[in-house]
Amino acid sequence: MMSGMVENDPFKDLDTDKVNAEIKLMEEEEKYVIERDCPTDISHQVFASYMPERYKRIQLEKTKDANNKRLNQLKDHLHHLRSDLNVLQDEFNILDQKCTKIEDRSAKLRFNFEVIVYLKQGQVEVPQLPVATDYKDAILIREEIIGYENKKIKQKGNTKVQKMGDILNANTKLKLHETESKIKDLKIIDYEQRAMDVQLYRVTK
Repeated sequence: MMSGMVENDPFKDLDTDKVNAEIKLMEEEEKYVIERDCPTDISHQVFASYMPERYKRIQLEKTKDANNKRLNQLKDHLHHLRSDLNVLQDEFNILDQKCTKIEDRSAKLRFNFEVIVYLKQGQVEVPQLPVATDYKDAILIREEIIGYENKKIKQKGNTKVQKMGDILNANTKLKLHETESKIKDLKIIDYEQRAMDVQLYRVTK
């Protein structure tokens, strides 16, 4: 206990003699005196053999008490840190929300600006109003993009027309083959009938 006192200790002016006396008394109470503590039904030799184990038990109890005290301190400190964490987390969430709002505002200020645009007559698809036409819902499209999309549409149309032509030619050829097949079938029937007529002719000398 006395080893814990330092030069600037606010309790250094305590009565050290009294403190030393109390420490000595506490140490004396922890020690076993055979004449004082030995039961009458146990011999001094047996009691002396038990004393090391009792001192170990006392030391273990001191260690246990110190560890429990340290554990309680750590629990209190952990609770304090968790409280600080919750406070910091709330502050972080608030700052994160403010940062998100600032970023959105910055993006709007960066891209949402007014410009003067000249539009050609006949290419405006927004309904015209008598006084002033509202163009807030209008979308400006570059002419190059329109030309590119039109080119793609024409390519798709040409491909479709070509496929339709191929289908028409294939159907024409199919009809032609079917017609030729029917003609050949009719010729076969005709030849069969003629052969039958020849067989039925009357033979004369």
